[in-house]
Amino acid sequence: MFVLEGTLESGGFLSALRSISGGKLRGLLAVQGDQDLVSMTFIEGKIVAVDAMNRPMEEALSEVLAARGLVAPRKFSSVVDPVLGTGRLAGDVLLEEELIERGDLLDAVREQVLSQALQLLRWEQGIFSWSVDAESPFQKGMEPLSVGELLVRSWEEQDSGSLFGAAKIELAERFEANVVAPSYRVLGRDGDWIAEDDPSLWLTALELQVLEVVDAAQPAAHLLLDLGIESYELRYALQVLLDRSLINPAAGAEEKQASGNVRDLLGAEGEISDLLGTAAMDRSEADPLIPGGVGGLALGGEADFRPSDREISDLDLDRSLLEAEHQGRPALVQTDPLFDSLQESFRVDPDGGTGVVPRPEDIAQILSVWAARAMAFALVALLATQVFFRAQRQDLKFPFFWQARTADQLETKLWSATAAKIESALRVYHLLYGRFPDDLEILVDLQLLAPTSLYDARGRWLAYSMDGDGYSLRPAEGGRLLEQLQRRGGVHDDLFLDPRFVVNANRPETPGVRVVD
Repeated sequence: MFVLEGTLESGGFLSALRSISGGKLRGLLAVQGDQDLVSMTFIEGKIVAVDAMNRPMEEALSEVLAARGLVAPRKFSSVVDPVLGTGRLAGDVLLEEELIERGDLLDAVREQVLSQALQLLRWEQGIFSWSVDAESPFQKGMEPLSVGELLVRSWEEQDSGSLFGAAKIELAERFEANVVAPSYRVLGRDGDWIAEDDPSLWLTALELQVLEVVDAAQPAAHLLLDLGIESYELRYALQVLLDRSLINPAAGAEEKQASGNVRDLLGAEGEISDLLGTAAMDRSEADPLIPGGVGGLALGGEADFRPSDREISDLDLDRSLLEAEHQGRPALVQTDPLFDSLQESFRVDPDGGTGVVPRPEDIAQILSVWAARAMAFALVALLATQVFFRAQRQDLKFPFFWQARTADQLETKLWSATAAKIESALRVYHLLYGRFPDDLEILVDLQLLAPTSLYDARGRWLAYSMDGDGYSLRPAEGGRLLEQLQRRGGVHDDLFLDPRFVVNANRPETPGVRVVD
């Protein structure tokens, strides 16, 4: 079995991750530190499983499922603990017991892998070893975690800009290859592993592809389809190339792209003014309202979209048509529908002027039509809003949208009453056992809570989790936790539980504090 070793302090761990990812290797990367012993399983250069000695993957997965309100910790333990050590995965057992949907399980497993891998990147000291073709059990069907996503997510979580101290990469930006670039070596072509003491500039095959196809005229995002990779991998590759001075931010790419978009849209070449002029000439041959066209508004002007220097009152209109309409005589000349609509909306000035003015009856008709349309639209919007809010609040006493504030206040009061019952039971449990329970079902078994108290007034399951020396309580709906209704508590928030004020048999009595049995 091929084994490579290194230390975290020298930066060899990052070189190892890039070597595994760039070579699309399969094997197991074990990391030993003061905190724990962690193993990462790679398939085709991507992470599919993370396990630890002090915090096994089953324990981490249980915490994720409980935080998402999918499986209670006690239920998880009762199903998974009997099969530990048999080689069966916790996820497969949960699926067989139909406690969770497959899609929800795969998402939770991926979050467990990501959280444990991110925790590993925070270590400052330790040693690692890479074993080819070794692996630990992993959940089939989970979307593998790329090294690029792991590192980018680590930068974002720590808000440290990047691993190289440069600005974060945005895929809307444009980049171009550096004409004067340093020499580099490529994994797979010049070597299979980046040694931690190698000063050479190494690139993976993917980073070389990005370098060869980067285009200053296009945003970096267009490379996602060209290369068929995920955004995290592209962002990491661009960050490496930018830090190694192999690419630079493109200058003046915005103006070039803007003109290119216009040409692509119109399907022609040349300047924008030429394109608009051509379009106007084509339309003017058939449209009587375009200056220079044939028809009722022939002016003999230039064929473009620029407004005429003459007002509409000075246009060479066929005034016989307007005068005939004003006097009630039939028009002798047939015009196109567009000119008819113009003629019907105006009349000749009765004072003998050369202009045309709108008829009062037409203005009143237009206003009445638009008023009717506005009223109809308002009624439809009111009905739709009513139906929506009634569907959303059909289980409350106030289903109508104008009662939303009252409904919200009622829901908050009901939730507060349910939370108060649970908090009271948690206090009693802590007084009896000196700690908070692992889940709320224990309180039901001890008859400190009724089974109905595990749900709020709207029938939503209550997600309970430990938070340091306290606890967190919030409703869960559709696999999503309602953070706005979260309630927290702990010993330091309760005068009767705070060790600073409570005297027990193992601690000398504090002056001024009396023990009550």
